Amino acid sequence: MFKLSVFSPEWLAFRDRGIQRHKSPEFRELHNFRTIKQLVSLRKVLKTLHTIVCLTAFVALPAVASTQGANSNQAPNKRLTNQQLVDETSDKELRLWVHGAFAGLGHGLINEQSPKGDCIWEWYFGGADRFPTIKAAFQKYPDAFPSATIVAISDRVCKT
Repeated sequence: MFKLSVFSPEWLAFRDRGIQRHKSPEFRELHNFRTIKQLVSLRKVLKTLHTIVCLTAFVALPAVASTQGANSNQAPNKRLTNQQLVDETSDKELRLWVHGAFAGLGHGLINEQSPKGDCIWEWYFGGADRFPTIKAAFQKYPDAFPSATIVAISDRVCKT
């Protein structure tokens, strides 16, 4: 049986080959590329899943609102205004709608490789609570459409 001691020439040669292999630029480039590619791929998957969930909620909320409006005696409106959105939804539902709108807008622009998409994403999801600002804009312009208000806010914030 062959035993390698820590100081044997065979062990030192084996160790040096391993160290040299890991120090080679080809190995480092391949390793870093694989890691970065995996992280970018994971980020894209997570953003896509996030967008799917938010857009599903974004689509479902008007459907729920339209079924509730069908039960009343009033004729249904053709377009949803900011006033209707604020009056007929709770803060939790409105927050969900706004979250989905900014997620969809930001994700769509990021897919277009636009710096505005990153700006929107960082502004809305960057840590500070932006919902009070957006709700105030909805209340300030009650006859405007919510989607137009979201686009106008994003244009004002991200002037790129």
